[in-house]
Amino acid sequence: MKKLFVVGLMLFVIVAVAGCSVPVAQESTVTPVDDTKVDSVPVEAPVIDVPDSSVSEVSSSEPTSDPGSESVGMRKEIFIEGFAFDAKTVTVPKGATVIWTNKDSVRHNVLSDSGSELKSDLLAQGETYSHTFDVAGTYTYHCGPHPNMKATVIVE
Repeated sequence: MKKLFVVGLMLFVIVAVAGCSVPVAQESTVTPVDDTKVDSVPVEAPVIDVPDSSVSEVSSSEPTSDPGSESVGMRKEIFIEGFAFDAKTVTVPKGATVIWTNKDSVRHNVLSDSGSELKSDLLAQGETYSHTFDVAGTYTYHCGPHPNMKATVIVE
């Protein structure tokens, strides 16, 4: 009986070992991908109409009316690039429109530090947000997802 048990156990071990064997894979070459390098592709920003009817087609930062009067139609551009607003402080006259353009590949927005004067949606690359400042004052703002991005608009 012992002999039968030993033979059965040996057959069981042989079958188990044979069933668990894994065929040896042939050697293959794996080429690592260097994802730290990204080719930059120039992207043209889309032309977006500013819905504010008080903005005229003026591309300079110079007032379009007499000095001392409200500068309806003046536009000042601020670019969001490299996780920063390119102008830490801008000064504009009452009635001026400030336009923020996101040049980064990540989304940013423009939010007032206090109050609700400035509140944009998250802007994808090439998208813009504009606001016309009708009241003199100092407006500090930041990017919601990146609160270390801060800047100021001074309206005179």
